[in-house]
Amino acid sequence: MVVWMVWDVNMDGRANVLDLIAIAQHWNEHGEPAWIRADTNHDGIINVLDLIVVAIHWTG
Repeated sequence: MVVWMVWDVNMDGRANVLDLIAIAQHWNEHGEPAWIRADTNHDGIINVLDLIVVAIHWTG
């Protein structure tokens, strides 16, 4: 079984620019909490808080 971390938006095993791009593609969109992988903090909106989650786990 493979478990993906919430900060790995594109599921490649790393926190990097590709995850930031995935978040940017949905910037300021709203939905139910955790409605898409870009909602890394599960608050229902794609914003800077989601970027921070990726940044904390940055692997480059």
